[in-house]
Amino acid sequence: ITVERDPRLVALEQLRAWRGETARAAGILPSAVVTDHALAAIAEHRPSTPDELDQVTGIGPITARRLFDGVSAALAEPHDSTTPLNP
Repeated sequence: ITVERDPRLVALEQLRAWRGETARAAGILPSAVVTDHALAAIAEHRPSTPDELDQVTGIGPITARRLFDGVSAALAEPHDSTTPLNP
C-alpha cells in the first residue's frame, strides 16, 4: 500500500536539500542562503521567474536572480511522491 505525499512537502524537502548543498559550498549557514519561511513560500507558490521568486519571498531582486536557477532546479528534480505503508 502506498500513500500520495503532499507535493508541497516534497518540494520543501527538495528545497531544503538544495539550500544545504548551497550553504556547504559557500561555507555559510543554511538560513543565510534563504530562511525557512521563504522556503515554505517557495514550496507553496513554486515561482517560475526571478521576479515571482522575489514577490513570493521578499528576498530582493538581486538575490532572487542569483538564487533562481538553484531554486528552479530543486523544484524540477524528479521525486517519488508516494510513501509505502507497512502493514
